[in-house]
Formats: sequence, C-alpha cells, structure tokens
Amino acid sequence: MRAQSETVGVVVLLGVVVVATTVGVTGLAMITPEDTDRTQTTLVDLDVSLDSVSVVHAGGESLPAAEVVVRIDHGGTTDVYRLDSDGTSIEGAFEPGDEWALEAVPYGSDVTVDAYVIHEPTNTILDRQRAVFGDGGDGGGGDDDGATSTPTPTPTPTPDPDPTLEIADVSGLEDGTEDDAYAATIEVEETAGRTAEDVTVELAIGGPDSHVATRDIGDLTGTTGSVTVSDIGELSVGEYEWTVTVESDTAETVTETGSFVVEEEGETPSLEIDAVRGFEDGDVFTDYRPEIDVAEGDGALAENVTVDLRILADDGEGPVVFERTNASVGDLIAATDTVAFEVGTLESGEYVYEVTVDADNAESASDDDSFEVAGPELSIEDDRGLDDGDTDDRYTPEIDVGAEEVRAENASVRLRLTRTDGTTAFDRTVPVGDLDPDEVATAAFDVGRLDRGEYEWTATVDADGAEAVSDAGDFEVEGPELAVDEVRGLDGADSVTPTTASVDVVEDEGILAENVSVRLVLVDSDGTVVYDGTNASVGDLSDESGTASFDVGTLQSGEYAYEITVDADRAAPITTTDDFEVEAIGHFEELTATTDETGNSGKVDAVTFEWRADDVEGVSFVVLDAGGDDIAEAEFEGSDAESGSVTFEEPNDRDLTLRAVVEGPDGGVTCTVEDVGGSETYSLADFSCTRN
Repeated sequence: MRAQSETVGVVVLLGVVVVATTVGVTGLAMITPEDTDRTQTTLVDLDVSLDSVSVVHAGGESLPAAEVVVRIDHGGTTDVYRLDSDGTSIEGAFEPGDEWALEAVPYGSDVTVDAYVIHEPTNTILDRQRAVFGDGGDGGGGDDDGATSTPTPTPTPTPDPDPTLEIADVSGLEDGTEDDAYAATIEVEETAGRTAEDVTVELAIGGPDSHVATRDIGDLTGTTGSVTVSDIGELSVGEYEWTVTVESDTAETVTETGSFVVEEEGETPSLEIDAVRGFEDGDVFTDYRPEIDVAEGDGALAENVTVDLRILADDGEGPVVFERTNASVGDLIAATDTVAFEVGTLESGEYVYEVTVDADNAESASDDDSFEVAGPELSIEDDRGLDDGDTDDRYTPEIDVGAEEVRAENASVRLRLTRTDGTTAFDRTVPVGDLDPDEVATAAFDVGRLDRGEYEWTATVDADGAEAVSDAGDFEVEGPELAVDEVRGLDGADSVTPTTASVDVVEDEGILAENVSVRLVLVDSDGTVVYDGTNASVGDLSDESGTASFDVGTLQSGEYAYEITVDADRAAPITTTDDFEVEAIGHFEELTATTDETGNSGKVDAVTFEWRADDVEGVSFVVLDAGGDDIAEAEFEGSDAESGSVTFEEPNDRDLTLRAVVEGPDGGVTCTVEDVGGSETYSLADFSCTRN
C-alpha cells in the first residue's frame, strides 16, 4: 500500500551534501552509500536507485516490522511506506539478514530524492540517503548527478525496565475466635522480569493485641516468593488491622492493608449504652453537643451499629424538636465507640432525650432522661403616663421592663391602645436591646393627643428564647363639652322677610375644642329639606362661646323643624332639634301697574293693576292724586284676591300715587309707587313695600 504526503515526526536533518558529477549519459546517477555509524543497536543499510529502494537489516537487535517505515521526499512530495504492508512486506520481526524492497518507485528520472528509514515509536532515523538523478530537477545541465549521504545519528537506547514487586496473596488473617492460633503467609511476585534484590516482608498487626514481624525472601526475578509468620498465636477478642510492607534494594516499596475480627467462641453481640454526656440542665444560650458512648460487651462482632437520637419538648409530651437516625458507628466488638451530635440551642422548657442503639445482628439498647433549658424570665416593672386625661394632654407613656435568671437578648416592648369599639388607636413596638439579669430598661412611646373616650392598653415585653409577658389597664380621655346656647332668627320668621339664623355655641369645661363647626338643617312639614348649611367659622373654643350665622333666605309660611349639629376635633358631636313656624304674611308674588297718558299732557288717562298674591285674604288698590286724595279704589277678597287685574279710567291727573295693599292671616304688605304720570309700566321691584 502506498500513502501520499504522510507526515512523520522526525528529528531535523542536517548534513553536508556532496553532489556527484554526471559522466557520459544523461539520466544516469552515481549513488554513494551512507556513511552510517555502526555502533547503534540496530544496523540498517538503505539503498536508493532510479528504479528501486531497498532496506537491509545489517545486524543488531530485531525490530517489529510494523514499527519501521521508509520515507521518500522527491520534488516537493513525500511518500511513506511500511515494511509490514508495502513493497516486499515483512511479517513479524525485521531481523538481521532481512531485506525489504520497493520496486515501483514514486519518482522520475530527473529528480533529487531524500530517503529515510525511521523507527516510528522512538522517532529514530536508522539510515538515510540522498540521490540526485539527471539534473536533479533543477532544469539545467549542471554537474549534479549522483548520490550523497550524511551521517546517521546514534539512536537513544531504550532503558531496561525496573523490577516491579506485587503482593500476590495474604492468607491466614481471616475472622476467627480467641482460641485460634494465627499464622500469616505472604506471597510476593516480581512481574517485570528484572531482579529485585534483598526482598523483605514486614507484617504489622494492630488491635487489642499487636504483633510485628519481618521476614527475608531474598532476590526475585520474574518469580514468586513467600514467607510465613507463624508466631502470631492466639489474639484477644476485638477488631484488628494489618499492614504488609514489601521492600527491596532495587524495587519500589509496596504495601497492602486489611482487617479481621477475633470473636469469643459461641457468643452473640451485646449492645450497651455506656454513657450519655452533654444533656445537663442549661439555658437558651447553651450549645448542646451531646456524645453517646456505645459498647459491645460480649466479645462478638456487632455489625452496622447505628445510634438514633430524639429530643421531645414539654417534658416528653410535646413535639420532636430534634431527630437524627442511623448515625453510623460501623462494626463493634469488645470495644466502646462514641457518636457526637450537634443539636445547637433550644428554647426554654423541659425536654426528654431518647437514645436507641441498633445493629444488624444484635438486640437494640435504649436510654432516656430529662433535662431543662432555662430561659430569661421577663417582667414589667412599672408603667407611667397612662392615666386619665383630656384631649389637650399629649400622652408619652413609659414602660419599665426587666429580666431574671438569664440574659434576655433582643428584648422589645409593644404598646397597644384600643377604643371601646375594638378599633386600634395606637400600636407600636420599641426595642430595648439585651437585658442582663436584674437590669431594668425603659421603653418610651410618643402617643400624642388622643380623642375623647375610654381606652384599654396592653404592654407586652418579648425577647429571643423567652416567654412573652404582658400587662394591661385602662384610662379615660375627656374632651371639650360643647353646647348650643341659643338659636336666633327662626322663631318669628315670616314668609316675606329673608331669614338669617344665628347659633350660639359654648364650650364650658375649659378644654380646647378645635375647629368647631355648626351645621343647620331645615325641614318643612312634608319632610323636605329646604336648607342645609355648614358654618365652620366658629374656630377654636375653650370655656367660651362663638356664633355661627346662616343666610337662610325667604321661607314659605308653614311649620318647620331645625336640626343643629356642633362638632370639633377630639370632641363628641352634639345635636339639637326643635320646631318653628314661618308666619303667613300676605304678599305679592307679582305686581304690575301700567298707566296710559292723555294725549301729550302728562296726565294719566287710565291705570291698570295686574297681580298674583300669596298668603292672601284680601287685596285693595288705590289711586291717589297729587294732594293725597283717593281718586279710585278697588277691593278683592277670597279667591278673587289671589290674582287678577283691575283698571281705573280717567284719573286725568299727574303726579299720582299708586298703592297696592295685600292682607294675610298674620299680616300684610303695602306697596307704593309715587309721582306717576304719562305712560309707564311699574313692576313689583319699582314699588316700595312695607309690612302693615
């Protein structure tokens, strides 16, 4: 097989090339054999010609043919051939006298050829040769035909392997009883085929008893030797570990370890809990790290020994606060082992621990006991500033708290104020830090001013790992006492005069009532609200009075009720109600007087009154001359008085006075307009009206 352009890693080739001169026939090359150093382990002769390449094993060590290749560089191309698969292939070893040949060369007749024989595993060049054929590929007729060789470097010999020792077998150190007489046999083998000189074997046994012995084997070369330690004898009950160490002057030391168990004849393993430590009474800062001593007491191997630990709160009646199962001890025989647990800190209270020891081939053992964890005992020593007061007071209560027995860490005090309806008026927590035993700390609260009313307070002190403690009480906050002192302007109101109501409000306890406001609501006999107004201009009152005014306007006659509500910050609102009547005063809802002029004389030829009246029993209309004497007059009663018109003919005068009078159940109104002349129209607004 031929491979093209295969890269082979080789050392850099350096040498002096001596070119032979072509003589006579073009294309014939003179080839000079390689001047090879024959001191190397394997001697190879390489021959390159125009039509063949050959390699001869000239002596020395044999090589696997699969490890030898021939590399041919020619005209910028590299070809690689293997001795075991290319050319006249060689099977197996390439031995002295063997010849390999390549009879179909990859190059032509005008080329320079560099050939190498290479041992691949070591990258060693066994031989090389340069051959120049024809012009050597330089395109000219130069004097360059021939072959040259360069010295072959001496390959690095492969070092001999070191002797290697192995512990082939250790026998006689198996599980047994205390009546057995122990003897150990150790077999050692040298596996590299080299000589391990002065081989010694040391056996060390450790356990309840100990034994150390050293034996000599001598030299080993590709063979196995053995020694026997026969003086071990009987061993006490327990677990043992052994170590075999093999040493040599010329080989590396090797070791092997193992173990075995010596049991008491006819016994079964028995587990015991020797001791439980670390569950003494403590406090919430104690870091509990208990240790359990477990023993096997009958000299038999207890296999896969495990320890379970549970801690229960509330003196064993409560929940499990710690549990770890299957804490492994391993195998145990005639010995004691200790298992440690990291429980950490516990809350205050009474606890019970339960320990259970078990094994694959032994009955379990158990133990339990109680212990107590003390916590800080908190107390509320005093409270101040939660007394009866009024809405003017600013509440800044203080709560004194302390701790006993154990330091209380991260203590805090919570103060909560609730009203009688259950709503919260204040709720805040103040930290007081750590409390040492018999130390008192104060928590201060800025509650501020409170609305009037009754309050309940609860103070609670709490800390890490402590049971919270509370105290409670109550107090009352009085507020300003508001009252309606007088209501004016509603009694005596009538259906003609616009009504203005005034409400006098008084605070008579000497407690500041802030932002006093008064609301006035008027309702007619049908239940209809005819007025609803709030006057907040009263301001602040303290042992004084203020007045709120309301522009109600004109009301229709009839029965009314009023409701007055007085309110202020931090004060209870008060409400006052009463009835009042609006008098029925006859009055004109509409009134028009029209005059017609007589020619251009300025005299009035006719006067017409048109009207609509309310709360009316009767109306009358009068025309007076300039001297004040009646010229014309008309009266209407009953339903005729409610509305209508009347005309007075031919007053025939100027500077007249027109008068309209309406009478009602509780009084009436007289409306007058003077100096009337010519043609004019007068509305109700032009008349001057006064109560009768």
